[in-house]
This record gives sequence, C-alpha cells and structure tokens, in this order.
Amino acid sequence: DPQGVNIGGFGLHMSIQDMQKFGYFYLNKGRWGKRQLLSEEWISTSTMPKYLTYEDLGYYGRHWWVSDELLDRSFYFAMGMGGQYICVDPSQNIVIALTSDSYSDTLKPLIAIKKLLQ
Repeated sequence: DPQGVNIGGFGLHMSIQDMQKFGYFYLNKGRWGKRQLLSEEWISTSTMPKYLTYEDLGYYGRHWWVSDELLDRSFYFAMGMGGQYICVDPSQNIVIALTSDSYSDTLKPLIAIKKLLQ
C-alpha cells in the first residue's frame, strides 16, 4: 500500500527452487546454514493448528495450513493459486515444492502428495 505495508498473505512470485528453499528453511526451524534467521518459536507457533477451516484442508496456523488427521500433525503446507504447494513433513524430513495448473481442482495435487507421504 502507499505506506509500504505488505499484506503478506498472497502475491509472492517464487521459482520452484525458491519454494523448495523456503520449505527447507522452515524444516530447519528458521536456520539457514549456521545462522538462525527466524526464531524456532515463530516456526513452531506459525505451524500450529489454530483455526479449523475446511474439512478437506484441515487447520490454518499463521500462513501455513496444518494437516488433518490423515498424516502426522507435524505435516504443514502453503497453498497458492492454481495448485502451487510447499509441503513440509518434519517427521519424514521431506519438503515437496510443486507448481501446477489445476485451477479447476486446486486440491488435486494436495491429495496426491498426501497419498505419497502416507
């Protein structure tokens, strides 16, 4: 906006490589290399289930969707327009970044990812 405040909830333009890096940054609890750039407390707080939204999506934390009961509660993901995903599964030490063009069914990639991780 004119005051320089970014909404932050949408409008990020990232390459698939940057999406993967962002996921690994969270998987590593805010560490990049040897530097702690974001507190572990924030990582933990932002990925905790806070609001139950839609049954198909589960809970929302702070800019992260948090898994339903099908997967370990530590699984969380960011979802973008048209089926863009950054999925983090700390229990398996996995990050999945995915871009797609699934505007007619934006949950289709998420369903496939959850099946893959089960």
